[in-house]
Amino acid sequence: MTEHQDAIGFSRALTLAQARAHKGAMTITADEGERAAIASRFDLLAVNRLDATLHLAVDGDALAITGTLTADLVQRCVATDEPLPAKISEAIDVRYVPADRLEAAEAEAEVELGREDLDLIGYTAGRVDLGQMIADTLYLALDPFPRRPDADAFLAKQGVKSEGEAGAFGALAALRDKLTPKSE
Repeated sequence: MTEHQDAIGFSRALTLAQARAHKGAMTITADEGERAAIASRFDLLAVNRLDATLHLAVDGDALAITGTLTADLVQRCVATDEPLPAKISEAIDVRYVPADRLEAAEAEAEVELGREDLDLIGYTAGRVDLGQMIADTLYLALDPFPRRPDADAFLAKQGVKSEGEAGAFGALAALRDKLTPKSE
């Protein structure tokens, strides 16, 4: 295992030559240890399944990757801290180009971005890490504030008012009431 693989927990190195030689769809499945590393990295309770089906297209020194990521995982509800299962199905559409080409584009004063410039990732030494790309795609697809359907009822039971109940300044008023000394 390389130092890079240890750092991300899920690595699938691919050279441009290997991508050129590959025909058809490529399926990548994270094993139990890789899923545990990803869960730890993204503060998830569990990643029970993580698969990606990829299609590769090499054009000169650029590598276009399209496909689909699917995952079954468990997040924490932001209100109750209870387990919240989630299913992810996310489209993948990225393009790898040599890192020095990205640096040159960034140096230009004004850059017009077209569709081909979106999700552009630089690579070095003629290789890309599909595992890192899959992990990044998963992270971006996660719900940043996962809530169980009963979260509002749980919060109300704890005495937390909704924004509608508290009004625009409800949180500030509650804070003021806590900080203001009560006369006896």
